[in-house]
Amino acid sequence: MPRGARSETDRTVTRSFRISERALKSIEDEAKRQNVGVSTLINQQLVAYSDFDKYFRRLGLIKISAATFERLLLAASDSEIEKAGSEAGSDTPRSMILAKYGVLSLDTAIDYLRMLSEFAHLFEFGMVEQGGRQIITLVHNLRPKGSIFFENYVKALFDSIHFSPRISSTAHSVVVEITPE
Repeated sequence: MPRGARSETDRTVTRSFRISERALKSIEDEAKRQNVGVSTLINQQLVAYSDFDKYFRRLGLIKISAATFERLLLAASDSEIEKAGSEAGSDTPRSMILAKYGVLSLDTAIDYLRMLSEFAHLFEFGMVEQGGRQIITLVHNLRPKGSIFFENYVKALFDSIHFSPRISSTAHSVVVEITPE
């Protein structure tokens, strides 16, 4: 089940909130544009905050456009991007995972990648099981330098849990193959 989707154990509750007219109008317009209900849109935002934003804010979250991130990548050499990906992947994920789950594990590392997809929109996350292996694909629009960054980020993330999956990349994706030990 996708993150943010309700399961049978994720009951809804009724609450009353006061919000500004301007905020309500904006939410109603966006809900109409997305063809969803206002409650659905607000719930998505609350889930994003409770599952992701509140943890990243503690770590100094900033939001930049994909175009700006790509410009930063293009301004650096491949070796600088490798180093930045490795450093970022060994620091931030560890802090976020421990703050959210209290334990570093294969499951929490994979969930962290799902959260980056769903809430930070860095890439599209896909996972399939094939012959006892889990194959994770991270598809992005940041061209080859984005793959260099994400490949090193993901390698450092898995190194932090002492796990060595097979990692490969193309110009627009990073593939992580996890085989049972």
